[in-house]
Amino acid sequence: MGTKRRTLIAITAVYMLLAACGTVKPLALLNINITYPALNTWDEVKVLSPNDSVPENAVSLGSVSIIDPGGVSPRLGTYSYVLDMAKAEARLAGGNLIRITRHLNPNILSNSHQILAEVYHAEMSSIPSEAAQGDSTAGHQDYAIVYLYREAQGSLAFFDVFLGDWRVYRCIDNSKAEVKVYEPGDYEITTKFKSYGKRKLNIELGKEYYVRCKASPGFLMAKPFFEQVSPQYGEQEYANIP
Repeated sequence: MGTKRRTLIAITAVYMLLAACGTVKPLALLNINITYPALNTWDEVKVLSPNDSVPENAVSLGSVSIIDPGGVSPRLGTYSYVLDMAKAEARLAGGNLIRITRHLNPNILSNSHQILAEVYHAEMSSIPSEAAQGDSTAGHQDYAIVYLYREAQGSLAFFDVFLGDWRVYRCIDNSKAEVKVYEPGDYEITTKFKSYGKRKLNIELGKEYYVRCKASPGFLMAKPFFEQVSPQYGEQEYANIP
């Protein structure tokens, strides 16, 4: 047997082993024409849906694709994981705004979400607020609904979530909660340790809001993280949780 053939077989065997162990990740493909100084990992990257308008002063940097090279496990192919990958790639090019142009759901050929997004650098003040992107007009006018959820991360970490002063949700892996709010106004989503993971919501009656919750790895304990999601994606992610 030739050396090249033995090498190919060895590589294939390793890849199949990784796939069986659920460690194959989606593949990021960055196509950038213009770059700005790279952003820090904690800098915010805002997300626009296909129907959202890009601010006039936004500079197009290029595009990013997150695809399934084959064998991606469902745990690493969630929409939130794929979106985080796209944001990380955008930060490398100095982008603080991405606009999703194509989104493929998992199917018989792939366990992973796959997306194509445009990457931009824009003045933060010109980017639509997440509250404006994240709400939707619903059939109830006397209250709003906040959907809180956490997809499976393979983590045993949990924490209690507060909306204002009320404890509304115990955040564990693969769980969700529906909270009705009867008073409009500015609310803050926090945990018992209020210095971590704050997220502000401007709630209007008659609308629905989707908030994705995560437990990000920390030095001594998992750190809570909240992200408001557009109904276009949040409704689907919420429905996928039993």
